[in-house]
Amino acid sequence: VIHNVMGYAAKAKVIGIFMNAKEVVAIRKCLTNLGHPQGPTDITTDNSTSCGIVTGEMKQKMAKAFDMRKDWIINCCN
Repeated sequence: VIHNVMGYAAKAKVIGIFMNAKEVVAIRKCLTNLGHPQGPTDITTDNSTSCGIVTGEMKQKMAKAFDMRKDWIINCCN
């Protein structure tokens, strides 16, 4: 049971990272269009499992919707 709870917590954290990254991308595009180019934006998390999943250090066993969000974060950050 505890293993599943940890999986759900990691999923929630990755979805939170995804939502924040989507917001940042929109703001960065707006600032760039206004003539204020931005440097790289750091995204941090306090959950080592979600960080490991996004960076590829860990493999998850989740749904495809989770994979799409994770892949979007990876493609956006590289």
